[in-house]
Amino acid sequence: MLTTFISLGALGVTTIGGAILEKHLVKNDHVAAAKFVSEGLYHGMRIGGVCFIGYVFIKILIMF
Repeated sequence: MLTTFISLGALGVTTIGGAILEKHLVKNDHVAAAKFVSEGLYHGMRIGGVCFIGYVFIKILIMF
């Protein structure tokens, strides 16, 4: 159970940090770098979300 909360916390910190970094890059006219960060966040969240759903599914299967 603790690992679930830790993984959700890491996912949240990564998302918030990436959004702040992207905002800072756009503000300082580093559009190409901001787009790279944005694409990385998008694909990272998709992969992380699928992995997390798989992790929870396996945990539910182990309970039964």
